[in-house]
Amino acid sequence: MEIVVCTTPPVTAEEVHSSRLFVSWESRVKDWNIPRVTVADAFSWDGAIRMLLLRITYGAYDHAVLLRGATVDILTILTCGDRKFLVHVDQPRVAAGHVVRSNAAGMVDDDEAVTVAALRELAEELAINMEWGIPLNLNEAVYGINVPEVVTPGGSDEEVTFFAVHVQVSPAELAQLEGRTGGLAHEGERTVVHLTEFTGRVASVLPQLVVNRKQVDLKATHGALLYDEVIRLRGKSE
Repeated sequence: MEIVVCTTPPVTAEEVHSSRLFVSWESRVKDWNIPRVTVADAFSWDGAIRMLLLRITYGAYDHAVLLRGATVDILTILTCGDRKFLVHVDQPRVAAGHVVRSNAAGMVDDDEAVTVAALRELAEELAINMEWGIPLNLNEAVYGINVPEVVTPGGSDEEVTFFAVHVQVSPAELAQLEGRTGGLAHEGERTVVHLTEFTGRVASVLPQLVVNRKQVDLKATHGALLYDEVIRLRGKSE
């Protein structure tokens, strides 16, 4: 497989070929007889290539592919006395052109377990240290196997593992969260925490995920639906 690099600032074909993202993707398509890969752009931080934009010739056609690798999405449920809240983060998304209300979410680092990544993203995006406990793997709970979900397979390799965390908090801890700012500045993040009170099913909050009557984060809605399905399945098994 020939690799042509056209990035600014430049990266070498060797750096691309040895990156975790490319190694993982290449292992999946090793029998596809792809003759040529053009690296249109590469994004690096913390000493590693984190995203690759590729132009790939396959099946007599050119394909645009964004390699992002594994990501996590964390549905966060707080109980304060007899009240329940979901914790979301509002964040400007340049590609969407809107502020989007999302779960805490992010990319899995090299050699990082997805559960560890989930807890790290909670700390980074909520900017508060709390005892979250062990996250519940919603994919495993619903599908019976720990398999991630491919979000946009027509254009990206991103595969998401969905989690939920459920924790008891005091009124003082609850007050610390609403409106709190977080995110990693060097990764272009600026998140604002938003609490949504709910009763009954978690999915009852879906209409409140629409910010300014614009777009809805698919992963945030899907996480809520997965959680409600876990509750339904557990009720059937009891």
